[in-house]
Amino acid sequence: MEIQTVKAGWLHRKSSVLHRWKKNWFVLDRSGELIYFENQDKHEPEGRLMVRAVYLGIFTAGQCDFNPPEGSSKSCLLLLKLRNDEDLKLCAESPDDLKAWQLALDEARSMTIPGSGTAPPGAPIPAGAQVVYPQSMVYRTGGYGYGGTVYTTPGQYVVRNASGNGTVVMGNQAGGQVVCVQDPHYYRSTPYLWGPVFWCSYGGQGTTLNIQQIFLGRCFEYQELPIGRLTNASQDCQELWRLFSQSWTYKDPNSLTRNDYRGFIAAAEKQTFPVNKTLLWSGTFDIAHEYSNSGRRYITLEDSLIGYIVNGLTWCGKKCSNCDGINYETCPDWWTQPPEVKEAFWGGLSEAFARGARGEVRLLLSGTNPNRPAYTRDSYFAKHELLSLPTSTNLLVILANDVDKTVLEHCGTETLLDLQHDVLARGLGFVCIENPDDILHLMCVNHVASQKCVLQFKQGSQPQPIG
Repeated sequence: MEIQTVKAGWLHRKSSVLHRWKKNWFVLDRSGELIYFENQDKHEPEGRLMVRAVYLGIFTAGQCDFNPPEGSSKSCLLLLKLRNDEDLKLCAESPDDLKAWQLALDEARSMTIPGSGTAPPGAPIPAGAQVVYPQSMVYRTGGYGYGGTVYTTPGQYVVRNASGNGTVVMGNQAGGQVVCVQDPHYYRSTPYLWGPVFWCSYGGQGTTLNIQQIFLGRCFEYQELPIGRLTNASQDCQELWRLFSQSWTYKDPNSLTRNDYRGFIAAAEKQTFPVNKTLLWSGTFDIAHEYSNSGRRYITLEDSLIGYIVNGLTWCGKKCSNCDGINYETCPDWWTQPPEVKEAFWGGLSEAFARGARGEVRLLLSGTNPNRPAYTRDSYFAKHELLSLPTSTNLLVILANDVDKTVLEHCGTETLLDLQHDVLARGLGFVCIENPDDILHLMCVNHVASQKCVLQFKQGSQPQPIG
């Protein structure tokens, strides 16, 4: 497929594995896709990304905390912040060229795909694209995911860009166009099959289509799973839907409070969890859910009945007559709402989940994320879960430090000292450990060439049973 170029030129790129600078030929096309090649004559790209789907921000020059390649000026540095901490570190050939790239990439955030739009399901597929999954399979392949992923429903229009490696997805989600990039590092398991996770940029997302059917289906399904039988999850799904829907339908979404969700959240506390199996997390979604293994090893909020049912769904109501009180067109941007509104549901559910913990409670943190400290007092854990844990519980803090990243915090230092103070102030037991064998083995599955993993296995350490 011919690339319709917006900007092209040479940029130095710092590799994420060896952290060495390499000169690449970069092309930004009209769809907002950034592609880089070994040189101008190569047709096979070394990498590509859809800017609008993964873009978090652009930093330049003195805002960058890394050094330029030899012979270049720091005034030419550019950092493209991406989702999942996969940042792109670049260096332009001159300050003027840097400015041009900055403007072009910033513009790419709002680029639309030529020939695509918000056509209803069944509309013609744009030229150069092909269907990824049969429409009858779309929902299952979407999995249950988490905030920022695409949740597909039967009949949704989902296509794959044939010019790339199958990672760019375009389609319609709840009445608005969605452009997604498949996350190659993570696959979400449903009870029936594995499905890829997509980071997405939405346009006009409203309440998840067929939300009642999805809600009820997940509710019935969960109670047939081993975790449902283990945790006394037997409940009337129709009654749960009634409690849930009356919390927000026919209401202004910007005025919802904890009190609106009181009845539904109270239902969550009917579920009981085994001793020593509660797993909390903050800033460590992927490794936490690999570690929990869908409730088979440990149990996260998303593995509870209510968490499982609503995770990844979008909902908002509207005041109206002669309608079902549900807004399917557009819901307020979660990030723009005041804390008391956006935390009305998940804050309350987090507290209910923490109140049900017994024995030793695990908290999974990361000491290698340069964008956030391991512990913050404005996190969901600090504001909701820590304050709700029974005083009879002990907290085991596990620092899951990425094997290929610089360790910024250790147990007993920096924000971990704040955490220890806050936990002890509540009268809970406190222990902190770093990269225990079970966590290290999980991370090394995806980073077998990492020096830390190679040394671990050279020393004779063998994978141990987890949990």
